[in-house]
Amino acid sequence: MAKVYNCTVKLANGKWVTYHSVNHLAKFVMFIDTKEWLYFNVYDNEDKSKSNVILASYQNGKNRNVPTTKNI
Repeated sequence: MAKVYNCTVKLANGKWVTYHSVNHLAKFVMFIDTKEWLYFNVYDNEDKSKSNVILASYQNGKNRNVPTTKNI
C-alpha cells in the first residue's frame, strides 16, 4: 500500500495551504512549482494522534532542496 502524507505549504504571499492525501512527493513538487512557495512540511497522514510530528521539511529558492522520489 502506498504511503500517504499531509503537506502544509507556506506561499510567498504569506498564506498557508494544506494538502491532504499526497501520495507522490516528487509529483507534488511539480504541482506546487506552478505557485510561488517558500517551503513545505510533510506529516504522516496515518498518525491520528494529532502530534503533528514533521517527517521532512523542504525549501524553495536559493538553497532549494526538494524530494526527487515518491516517498521520504
